[in-house]
Amino acid sequence: MSKPDPDSPDFPTELIRLGEYVWPQGETRQTLVHTFENLTAKIPWLAKQEYIQDEDLHSIHEQGLIAACHERLQGILFNCLDNQFLDWATTPDEKIEQRVFVSPPMRQDLLRDWAKLRGLAIVTSLDDVPDDETADAVVFNLSGQHLLRQYDSIDNVRALIRSFSKRKRKVIFGCNSWAWRYMNAITAIDMSLPNQVTTPAFTDKALAALLEPTISQTYNLTDIRSEASGEPVFERDEDGELKDPYFTKLAKRSLGVPWGAIEMFFDDARAATEDEDTPKDHTATMWLRQSGSPSVPSHDHALICLALQNLLIHEPCRSETIENMLPRPLPQGIWTTLASLGFISIDDDGLRHNPRHYAAMRSALGTAGLNLDQL
Repeated sequence: MSKPDPDSPDFPTELIRLGEYVWPQGETRQTLVHTFENLTAKIPWLAKQEYIQDEDLHSIHEQGLIAACHERLQGILFNCLDNQFLDWATTPDEKIEQRVFVSPPMRQDLLRDWAKLRGLAIVTSLDDVPDDETADAVVFNLSGQHLLRQYDSIDNVRALIRSFSKRKRKVIFGCNSWAWRYMNAITAIDMSLPNQVTTPAFTDKALAALLEPTISQTYNLTDIRSEASGEPVFERDEDGELKDPYFTKLAKRSLGVPWGAIEMFFDDARAATEDEDTPKDHTATMWLRQSGSPSVPSHDHALICLALQNLLIHEPCRSETIENMLPRPLPQGIWTTLASLGFISIDDDGLRHNPRHYAAMRSALGTAGLNLDQL
């Protein structure tokens, strides 16, 4: 068993140009596999036989470990942002231009958190930013009410583009990939802001290296096993390749999006139910069973998918904001239903997608014929 490496060469160190994302599995194939696996999981004689039966297991709720893994991931992505932007953003003689960081939707504002840590100003209006060719770059989030998917908001986006195209100031724009696709469809914003980068996909080895150090503080790595094969999922061969296919499948299931993969890993985690005969010095085994994905309700399916697409563009937002963009009312209680299925969460800020089921949501929207984000 290899030792956890906090500085793994498997981690990405650079952002990539938008459009060069290497999907762990082709987008079309991913949709087909997602549909097939959901179907076979519901047909007993087609379902895969697992190494250990599900009735012998219970879910593991490891919120502390999940938070620690996300914190570790943040450091890795901050390093990528440093390598892409920091010297240019803070050096007076560097070229005056606007750059764009586009990312798959995430719960945290990664660019904003990075900018705060690096001492860069975060602005909400470019009108408040004076022209200064020697000043550090400022960060501006391309989201919010000016992007609302309504006819009278298109002019707001176009006015924003005209405003920043005249500025003599380094600016880093942040935008989620769904909002960027929407803006590009209505304004061809990529012509005005051609310098666009995004996060690279995390491979199977990158995901394993991301999780290893944190999990090894609580579990023996040899005791973290695939329920399908019974083998340790972190074990590597003499060439450094992972022996078990669990992480290869996780990379595909998560679309290479690491913050989603973290949530999916712990959603897969199970532990054997202990009884009174279990020795006190017993070492717990974590069993990983590929969790199923929910399905979007079939009633008014197309309208619900359109609502979810709007959510991905505008989140976090209120339900009434999304409903005002739709051609007709949604089924009564649909947001509560989607939350119970695991597609979304509802908090004080409004509605958000659930990263654990982002890949399933994206697949459903693609199957429904809606425009998807592009990485």
